[in-house]
Amino acid sequence: MRKRNLSMTLVVMALTLSFASQVLAQAPIEGWDKAKFGMSPEEIKSAYAEEAYFGPDTFWEERQEDIVSGYPYILSTSELIAFGDKRRASFYFVDNRLFGIELTITKIVIDTKKDSPEKLAELGTGMFDEYGKIKSFFITKYGDSFVEKRDKGWTWYIWTDEKDNSAILAFSIKYEDLVQSPFSYVTTLLTRAMYANDELEKLWQSKIEEGKN
Repeated sequence: MRKRNLSMTLVVMALTLSFASQVLAQAPIEGWDKAKFGMSPEEIKSAYAEEAYFGPDTFWEERQEDIVSGYPYILSTSELIAFGDKRRASFYFVDNRLFGIELTITKIVIDTKKDSPEKLAELGTGMFDEYGKIKSFFITKYGDSFVEKRDKGWTWYIWTDEKDNSAILAFSIKYEDLVQSPFSYVTTLLTRAMYANDELEKLWQSKIEEGKN
């Protein structure tokens, strides 16, 4: 796999290049919801104008392209509905065209020092139940032919279509440093869904390589 100076999210997207064409999704991967690959930032804003109606100036957050740091132009919001609840959605662009989408589905922090056993059980059960439902959604839509990758606390399920576009479901359990006793620790459970356009992702990669020269 090529090494990249990218955010963790985009590194996960880069995995799709390694697994392209090994298995094919049963449906084309063209984006998520109203956001389709190739759309411009203004087209994305227009597509979600109804959702942003009451606060268009505060609805969206922007991060400008920074090739040196490995970040494309990013348009984000925490106000879109995905999988039945409000989620943080980030849209990645290269040359004014959408090539990647990230949905932060769940982020739960469990602190055994502060939370009661009942609360811990509730948080853990809720997290895994939601993760299972979303994984079932992906399998229903894209089929049960996917690549599974495990590395550094992350589990990735990757679906790839005939154009090498990809849908990714990522799940992580991260244990923090022990606090005072071996039975006291903080655990972060995180689930993300990502969608990547192969052609435009390669274009972004080429811009990064050019920026190094």
